[in-house]
Order: sequence, then structure tokens, then C-alpha cells
Amino acid sequence: MGALLAELLGLLLWFLLECLVQLAAEILLELGLIPLRESARVHRRHHPVLAFIGFLMLGALAGFLSLFVYRRPVIPGEHVRLLDLLLAPIVVGLVMRLLGHWRERHGKLPGPLESFWHAWGFAFAFGLLRFLWPTRA
Repeated sequence: MGALLAELLGLLLWFLLECLVQLAAEILLELGLIPLRESARVHRRHHPVLAFIGFLMLGALAGFLSLFVYRRPVIPGEHVRLLDLLLAPIVVGLVMRLLGHWRERHGKLPGPLESFWHAWGFAFAFGLLRFLWPTRA
């Protein structure tokens, strides 16, 4: 029973690490986008589908670049990695949406990644590339 509990705790920690890595990538990207948005001083809304596709591509690029830092899968086991691929983008999307909501409450404009679907798309593409890469390498 103790070994099972230790393994579950280890998997939970790996899952949290994966979410933190994806969140860090999104926050770094968001920090780069805020000055661009502020300097334009034009706050027109972009087409959401095109923005979503753009964030999918940026997420895949970030996932690819992360392979230069750590090539092996962060979470061991194919089934657990698949579960992570499905759950981590949801967690990341919710956290980024909460960040956007917090910014709105404090009188600031939320960034483009501070919507659930844009953050979900970025995190899903990031995770999908990392999920598929080890099977091809």
C-alpha cells in the first residue's frame, strides 16, 4: 500500500511539474506580447480562430524548443503521459484564464494567452509535440 501511495504521489508531482513548465512557457510568451500590444495602442480584437491557430503553432514551437533542454518524457509511462496530454492543457487553460480575470479586475487588459482556449491550444500543442517526439526519436 505504501509503494502504491508513493508512486501516485510521484505521478502527481510529475504532472504538476509538466503543468508548471507549460505555464512558464505561456507566461514568458505573454510577457513578450504585452509590450507589443501596449505599443500598438490599438486594442482591436483579432479573429479568435486565427489567434487559436497561431497559438497552436507557437505551442508546438515551444514544445520543440523544450526538447533541447530535456529530451526525455517528463512523465514516465505511455498511459500516464496520455492522461497528462489530456489534463494538463485544461489545468493550464484554467490558470491562464484566472490570471486574465485577475488582470481585468485590476483595470488592465488581459493578454491574448489569458483566455482559456488560447492557453489550452498552446499547452495542448506543446504537450502533443513532447508526447509524440520520443516515439519518433
